[in-house]
Amino acid sequence: MTICMNIAYPFLVGDMLLDYAKGNLDQAVEFLMKYGIYKFPKTEIKTKGFGTMGSGFYGRSKGQIKSPYGTKIVEDDPEREIKLYPLKRLFNQSEKEISSIDLKSCNVFRLTDEQISNLENIKYIFSEKDKLARFNPDNVLLKNVDHEKDIVHLEDVGHFPYFEDKQLISETLVKLINS
Repeated sequence: MTICMNIAYPFLVGDMLLDYAKGNLDQAVEFLMKYGIYKFPKTEIKTKGFGTMGSGFYGRSKGQIKSPYGTKIVEDDPEREIKLYPLKRLFNQSEKEISSIDLKSCNVFRLTDEQISNLENIKYIFSEKDKLARFNPDNVLLKNVDHEKDIVHLEDVGHFPYFEDKQLISETLVKLINS
């Protein structure tokens, strides 16, 4: 069984995100956060001004956020930035343009009609509030899929359900795997 989550096909990536990924990864990640995050996970912040990992992990003063991953000046919303750090770390790259190469390859990837017809035993998960890869019931990838059995819609989460609601995505994956 294969499980695909929050996908669109064809995988078209906009020029703005491609430009950001090539020139400034921070801007690319901000774009993904702006359109990909619907809600922040429920967290217990132990002390005002510290993030989800506890007071020893993050520090903040006058818009400057310090963590083991670096220091960043944030003028608009330092609390939001602190909450997003765990997700943003996933987009760190060791070599320049990894994200750019990855996103460009999405634009050229295509399956033949025969390959699409041969797809089987695939389950799909789509998030209700996803603005990056919206569910389209008429998508060619879903033509041979039993929509009631093989497609799950997650309510009240965006493109990153594993960040926004870990319990929901965990329960959904267990249910799909055991079905």
